[in-house]
Amino acid sequence: MSACEPIVFNGITHAKWNCIKQTVQQKTGIIIDTDSGTTTRMAFTVTWNCNLETQVLTFQVTEKPVMIPCETIYSRFREVVSSCES
Repeated sequence: MSACEPIVFNGITHAKWNCIKQTVQQKTGIIIDTDSGTTTRMAFTVTWNCNLETQVLTFQVTEKPVMIPCETIYSRFREVVSSCES
């Protein structure tokens, strides 16, 4: 198992955060029901912290299979955030 560096997103409004949480659950089965937390699904452990006052979301994969690059995971997460831009 290995960890990835955290990634940070700015401009996260309440509506965008709700969209991100819903989309992550639909695409991965990972339930994000708090603004800050940690969860594990299969071989992946993720942590997140969304500060709606500062509109900053920090997301980090803290455990994953070694054979899956961090960038592969994070590119998919960036797609989720981008899809919630509208």
